[in-house]
Amino acid sequence: MKSGVARQLIEAYSSRDEAAFRKAALQLAASEAEAGHVKVAAEIRAALTALGDQTAVSPLDFGKPRGQISDLLSGGYREERLEDLVLAPETEQPLRRIIEENRNRS
Repeated sequence: MKSGVARQLIEAYSSRDEAAFRKAALQLAASEAEAGHVKVAAEIRAALTALGDQTAVSPLDFGKPRGQISDLLSGGYREERLEDLVLAPETEQPLRRIIEENRNRS
C-alpha cells in the first residue's frame, strides 16, 4: 500500500496536481494511523494544513492539460471568439458570466 501511495505522491507532484497530491498524502496519513503511528499521521495532516489551499494559484489550463487529465483531454486554443458565435441570450449571458469568473480567478 505504501509503495502505491509513494508512487501517487511522486506522480501528483511531478504533474503539479495538488488535489491528487493531497489525496495521496491523506491516504498515507490514514495508513500510518492504522499502523499505530498516530504521531506521524498527525504530522502529515499538520503539514498539509500548513500548506493551505493553493488551488487558486494554479488553475487547470485546459489549453495545456498535464498529468492524468492529459490522457482524457486534448488541449489547444481556438481562433474563434465568443463574439463570433451566434447564441440565444439565455445561453450567451451565463457563458459570459462563467468566462468572467474564470478570468477573475487567475
